[in-house]
Amino acid sequence: MEQYVDDVFEKYGNLFRLRVTPNIEKLYLPPPEAQREKIPAPSKGAFSIIKKDGLQEHPATPANIKDAIRALFFHQVSTSAAFKLDGFKTKILDKTPAMMFGDKAVIVYPGIRFRVIYNGNEFFLCLDHAAIVVNYLRADEVKQLLPNYPFTQARGFYETEAEGWKPGRIENIEGKEVVIQTEEGPIRVDQSKFLPDIPPAKISKLLAKKGIKADFDREIKRLGLLTVENPPRQRLQKIIEIAKTIKLSFFPIRIGNYELDLDPAPVRLLSPTFDVRTDLIEPFSIFDHEDETKRSQIILEGLTRHGSFDKPKKDINLVILTTKDRLPLMNGLLERLNTGADRYLGMGKTFGCQLIVREVFTTDNLNQYLVKCEEFVRRPDFQEVDLFFVFLPEEEGKASYDSPYYEVKKLLIKNGIPSQMVDDDTLQNPKFKDLNIALNIFSKAGYTPWVLDEPLKDADLFIGLSYSSITRGKFIDRMMAYVNIFDKYGRWKFYQGDIEVFPFEERHKHYKEIVKASINRHRAENPGIELKTIHIHYTQRMRKTDLQAINEQVTSILPDCQVVFIYINTDMPIRLFDKETDDGSIERRSYVDIGNNQFFMSTTGANIFYQKGMGTPKILTVSVTKLKDPESVDIQSVAQHILSLTRLNWASTRNFCHEPITTKFAGDISYFMNVFMKDPSFHVSERIRNKPWFL
Repeated sequence: MEQYVDDVFEKYGNLFRLRVTPNIEKLYLPPPEAQREKIPAPSKGAFSIIKKDGLQEHPATPANIKDAIRALFFHQVSTSAAFKLDGFKTKILDKTPAMMFGDKAVIVYPGIRFRVIYNGNEFFLCLDHAAIVVNYLRADEVKQLLPNYPFTQARGFYETEAEGWKPGRIENIEGKEVVIQTEEGPIRVDQSKFLPDIPPAKISKLLAKKGIKADFDREIKRLGLLTVENPPRQRLQKIIEIAKTIKLSFFPIRIGNYELDLDPAPVRLLSPTFDVRTDLIEPFSIFDHEDETKRSQIILEGLTRHGSFDKPKKDINLVILTTKDRLPLMNGLLERLNTGADRYLGMGKTFGCQLIVREVFTTDNLNQYLVKCEEFVRRPDFQEVDLFFVFLPEEEGKASYDSPYYEVKKLLIKNGIPSQMVDDDTLQNPKFKDLNIALNIFSKAGYTPWVLDEPLKDADLFIGLSYSSITRGKFIDRMMAYVNIFDKYGRWKFYQGDIEVFPFEERHKHYKEIVKASINRHRAENPGIELKTIHIHYTQRMRKTDLQAINEQVTSILPDCQVVFIYINTDMPIRLFDKETDDGSIERRSYVDIGNNQFFMSTTGANIFYQKGMGTPKILTVSVTKLKDPESVDIQSVAQHILSLTRLNWASTRNFCHEPITTKFAGDISYFMNVFMKDPSFHVSERIRNKPWFL
């Protein structure tokens, strides 16, 4: 690899300026009825910048121009001999493989994640390096190798006689056929004609089942620049090389009298377009309900020196569920959790309680787990138990949606009992894992490990709003909405879920009702607390009409309350770099004001805790919407909230996580709900609404 970037300026982004000359004044698109008939050029929904027969004129808004630029770029890549777009048009693949495994069963390609971005009256091409794993094992082969693989909703490609491989999403497997949702609607194909998009985490298992000896995980990390020296510096250099290649391969693009060109130099983060700020403060956490002096910035230090915020002096009652051969190890792990080891001082000194085994269920195999749980919840005393402690082999854990992992969790959650799963590796090697397991159990039992030592300013309540969905083709078919409620100390208060699966068109009604119910519940449980400002965090883009509906509902019950909507996009391939740091990553707590109440934010990277192992920072893209008085938005305050809320992940003793817990916990719930909502009778028991069962 070439030498690192050498420049007197320190901070860069992986954005490259796009220029269109002359200025675009008119755009054209097929009429809706023509789009449905699949006019071949331009492609559906892609604006043309030149007039053609049958195309209707549209205003040249920045959003429309961005679509036109994207369409031009797509077209150029599609004609390339060296590159190709992936079927979902989100990545570019180099046609020369970086590595092959087995007899071309799995191929890793050098790839590029990209987006076209509009900011500050300019257009940019965002480019990021990626190692793209492509599975070439067809669905019938995958099914044979991994019988329990969860194909439902898996993306992939189906084979056609006329057009080759086309993208689709599995809805169901019926016999030897795959039911696929496509842009044209559902179709059926033989399993041998579908290539599922297998996550890299599952590829190792497939290769092992095929008898292919390869350290796939290590190679993927190496190709993805995760295990190289100074990953951010090397990633920036790689991105610059990519930009030069893209420039030479595709630009300038000429169509009619227009020319689209790319500047291959990465943008410098300079005002006014990119205003870099580092004025945020790393908060302290408090570790005692009564003694405010027991505080620390280091989570592990706080827990080991001061113990948890809540010290209930009430034992946590457990049920052990395990196979017979693992019972001695399960008992040994529980004894270690109670008595402690190394820096972990045990349940009593750390959490003010003990783990008491109320019942032990042993089975010959995992298939008997669900029967044992069903028998237990029919007993009159089942509500006296706080948690199920369950052994589950890692390879059987999340292998399929019908696995004991999901079936046991689902049954217990419906009946108000959280569960904590442990695998063989944990049983055999509990060192450095014991405190995290104890922390998870303590939190799931309904207790608070730590909170921020000072209230977050300018907000009285935080709501993490999310939904799970079942899609058909390109459209959302059914949804389930839910929220997490946090007070101004960042303390998770409760979960509020909509038990009804509803159609997308009725989302306004359900958003309104679930937010109303959560606010009313918080007020009932905290009488006398004023709610003047409520911040709603979400990661799935919502329409302005959705925000208006929620705002109207809030002001109907709290007339003087201001609602601030904060969209936190975790999926943009934005990267920010700083040459002055040791590894080239931009400092955690940096944020970049990009105007219009939007900013980029780094929640990982160089930090005062020397916490490493998170690779090149993945930047959050934040948009703030305040329907009343939008000019009064204080992005510094919002950024401080986000930074502070990354310090409250009760699932781990690490000092911070990538996302604020408002959206992270929502994502954790979404993960389970996407599985559980397939059961129309599923609901979360009222008994554990105030327990973070999803950790």
